[in-house]
Amino acid sequence: MTLWFRGDAQVREAVAARLACPAEHEPHCEFVCVRRDLLPARDELAAWSRELATDVLWMAVQPAVDAFEYVHYRGGASLRVLIYGSRVERLWEVIEGHPQPWEMWRRPPKLGSGNFSFHGDPAAEVTRHYRLAGMGVPEARQPPPKKRPQARPSKSEKRRKPNP
Repeated sequence: MTLWFRGDAQVREAVAARLACPAEHEPHCEFVCVRRDLLPARDELAAWSRELATDVLWMAVQPAVDAFEYVHYRGGASLRVLIYGSRVERLWEVIEGHPQPWEMWRRPPKLGSGNFSFHGDPAAEVTRHYRLAGMGVPEARQPPPKKRPQARPSKSEKRRKPNP
């Protein structure tokens, strides 16, 4: 589970001092990375974002149980919160805010639904979009975001022959 703060060396020092743990920074990334085992309280994330006047991202992914958590604050305000399968397996538990540019859903998520129809890997898309540190993808090697494929005709449409 990883926490990112947008900023430079000054933000990195403030984050390291406040969280009493090392904060990583890679040259290609505008975010500072902190690895944590537990999600801080959402009030705490908002306070850090407000006090440091920056973006704060939290992402946790557990592919074995189809769990995905994403939280994004800017200047203390919540921009997007997505929690799927965290407490109840394969169920949308929290959906707040407006879709962000990295989101490529086949069908948009609905609260209480078990539908997780993302085209590709959401964690990889977040990583590519923000060029996040600590994810092991150097800037030069980051592929562009995937484009959504065209819909394929159904079997019944394939069988029909056009009328001459």
